[in-house]
Amino acid sequence: MFPVETAGSVLLGWAVGRNDTAHIFGPAVASQSLRYFHALLLCALFVIAGSFLGSQAAFHTLASLSSQSVTTAFAASIASAVTIFVMTMLRLPASLSQIAIGSIIGISIAQGQVNATGLETVFACWGFTPIMAACISLLIYKPVAHLFNKLPVTIFGQDKIIQICLVGTCCYAAYALGANNVAGVMSVFVTSKVLPVLAAVFIGSMAIAAGALMCPKQSMFTVGSKLIRLDPFSAMIVVFSAALTVHFFAFVGVPVSTSQAVTGAILGIGIMKGMQTIRLKTLLMMFVGWLCTPAVAGVLSFLLITLFLQYT
Repeated sequence: MFPVETAGSVLLGWAVGRNDTAHIFGPAVASQSLRYFHALLLCALFVIAGSFLGSQAAFHTLASLSSQSVTTAFAASIASAVTIFVMTMLRLPASLSQIAIGSIIGISIAQGQVNATGLETVFACWGFTPIMAACISLLIYKPVAHLFNKLPVTIFGQDKIIQICLVGTCCYAAYALGANNVAGVMSVFVTSKVLPVLAAVFIGSMAIAAGALMCPKQSMFTVGSKLIRLDPFSAMIVVFSAALTVHFFAFVGVPVSTSQAVTGAILGIGIMKGMQTIRLKTLLMMFVGWLCTPAVAGVLSFLLITLFLQYT
């Protein structure tokens, strides 16, 4: 039977899928390398695969941040859901993985069980995510472009190869999304022993996949345009750089933001093409949202668990 306590986390997982599918598959759909419905199906399938095959390390890391009971797990999930609403109302970009972890941090502070070493690792990974993605895109752009230019094919043939590679990198990014984010969404219910790991992965992956299947078509065509406009080759580099970054942190065991990785990769392309191509005001708003997201989630979870413990 579906545990009602997980409703907030299921909502968060749905929001992760709905939000990040556009970041991952938007360039492929916008460049007509892939049809919209095919993109949704591929994203859902590879998210599920990544969740089941690559999420173990993240569950272990998040379990070390604080102990959880049914009450604290429920409070964390509700705080996450409310934070999504608040950030949407304020029209600030929100890292959904940071919402989940921010809620866990608020619970651990309220319980006086803060794992300083674990928090330092999480914060360092968050800060390094866009930097790593930007560095990868900067480093590989010219060598890969040179390789494609040397291919013994026509321009039409080169375009087809780029389209195929773009779709492949999008599928890899969806796999990394599942491997990285399902633990952030569901780990509190594993730690509190509400669910075994396999059940948590199943529910979390289904929630993210459901969100992916409901990603608006318009979002696919607008992704990436807020910072700079991307041609298909640049989009391929961005998606691959972001996927590699997110997958790396899945191995490390720290859920990070796919949207921050994508933004960092886009920023790397923008730096290479000239800073004048980057919309700095939009970039500033993104940083403000990223800073506010875990803080809002942490404060809400702290207040909720304090109230629950006081009146129960």
